[in-house]
Amino acid sequence: MEQRPQTRNKRRRQTDSKVIQAAEAISRLQSQAPLKGRFTLNAVWVEVNSKTGELLEWALVGRKIGGDWLGLKEERDIEALENEEEEGDGAFAPMEHNLVTFRFSLEEAFYLVHECGCLEVLSQSTSDSQPSGAVQLEVIMTEEQCYNSFRACQSGFVYLYVAFRHFRRKGWQPRSGLQFGTQLVLYRRHPSMAHSDYMVSVIPPPSSHLSGATSSATSQVSETQQGPPWLDVLATGRVATQVAKKLILLYFQEQPGCDISDLACLSCITAHEVIVQRWVPQRHRMDTAQ
Repeated sequence: MEQRPQTRNKRRRQTDSKVIQAAEAISRLQSQAPLKGRFTLNAVWVEVNSKTGELLEWALVGRKIGGDWLGLKEERDIEALENEEEEGDGAFAPMEHNLVTFRFSLEEAFYLVHECGCLEVLSQSTSDSQPSGAVQLEVIMTEEQCYNSFRACQSGFVYLYVAFRHFRRKGWQPRSGLQFGTQLVLYRRHPSMAHSDYMVSVIPPPSSHLSGATSSATSQVSETQQGPPWLDVLATGRVATQVAKKLILLYFQEQPGCDISDLACLSCITAHEVIVQRWVPQRHRMDTAQ
C-alpha cells in the first residue's frame, strides 16, 4: 500500500520527461520548412507526416482528423501512378501512408501564419490563360489576404485571434471552449496531463467596431462596452463552478484611429481580463458578530 504513491510519482516523472513544451514545439516547427494548408470549409487543413503531427499535438494547435476529409489520399494515388508512368520500366514511387490530417481553426491558422511564420495557406484561384479554358490553381495567400478572408468568413475573428494570441504570449494553452459554452478554455499544461483551469468568454466591442468602423478617442473598457447579459454571465459562471473552473470575461480596448479592416490594427488592440467568481452567501457573508 505504501508503494502506490511512489509508483504514481515515478510514472508522472517518466511522463514529464517525454513532454515537449508548446514553445519548444513551435520553435521546432519554425526551424522546418513552412507547412502548407488549404483554406476551405471555414478552416485550414494541413496534411503532415507523423513526426510533424506529433509536434503539432505538443504545440496544441489544430486537431487531428481521422479519415480522408478532402480527398487527399485519392490525389496522392493519382500522383503516384503518374510518376510510375513517367519513370517507366516498372518503377514505382512509394507513397507515404503515415500522413495525418489536421484541422486548424481560423485563429490557430492565423497564429501560425502571422505570429510564428511556419504556415503557408493555399487558396484556389481560377486562371483563364490556358487554351483548355479555366483552370483551378493553388496560390499562397499573403498575411493580408489571410486576415481579410478569415475576417469575412468568421464574425468576430479579430477579437478571437487577439484573445488567442494574448493568452499564448502569457504561456497559457488556449483551446476551443464550445463544450462549456465559451469561446476558449485555458490549460496550464498539456491536456493529456491536466484539466483546463479557466473558461474564457470573449466580449467584443460594440457592433459598430465589428463592422470595421473607426473607434472613438474616448473608448474605454468600462464605459463603451456593455458586455453580455448578466443572466448569461450567471449561467456561464454556474457552469464554471460545476466543472471546477474559473470564468474570465475578456474585454478589449482599442487605440484612437483603430480600424479592424487593416491588419495593422492588431497592434492597437489590448485585452483586459476580468475574473468572475460566484458569490455564495454561506461562504462570503461577513461575520457581524466580530
